[in-house]
Amino acid sequence: TIKLLFGTAFRAPTNFELYTIGGARIPNPDLKPERIQTYEANLIYTPVKILLVQANVFLNNLTDVIVQDVPINNGANNQNQNVGSVTTKGIEGKLDIIPSKTFSAFLNFTYQEGTQNNGTIETNIPNIPHMKGNGGITLHFAQLINISLIENWVGIRSVAPTNPLGRVGEYFITNLVISTPYLFKERVSASITVRNLFNRTYYD
Repeated sequence: TIKLLFGTAFRAPTNFELYTIGGARIPNPDLKPERIQTYEANLIYTPVKILLVQANVFLNNLTDVIVQDVPINNGANNQNQNVGSVTTKGIEGKLDIIPSKTFSAFLNFTYQEGTQNNGTIETNIPNIPHMKGNGGITLHFAQLINISLIENWVGIRSVAPTNPLGRVGEYFITNLVISTPYLFKERVSASITVRNLFNRTYYD
């Protein structure tokens, strides 16, 4: 299966962004909506009955991004203006293994990059990990209970230039989910989730 997708959306400026006055800031009632265009290509392939492989590439372009406090009038004032732009792009891969009705497993990985421009300087987007992934297994018992163990990995992230940490380290956390399928003519189900099963310390 091959999918090609395109999307477009907008975010209207808020009253705060349009009309706020304070200090040297003057309002800008002529702000335009921020806009985004998204592009995605997806390939889904089943080489054998028990295996499902997916690959995905994506590109997101944001334009007319509202940047706060842009200097105007030779620096005498500042104003919110539509001078920013943002681009994110990346690739994703996913593998599903379903050898039987009692056992299944999955593994996925994402690599992404993001840059932002405030109308003057282009920088990497802070707080976005270049790499992340997760994997897990699910056991199905007698069509009455499902037990899933999922490991999540988030790679190293940069931070804003004003943050003295310089970066946030990678981390792994494990989640456990115990659930039932739909019971009583598919009207009722229940689940219990234990997040960070091994109580690991991590920073976000």
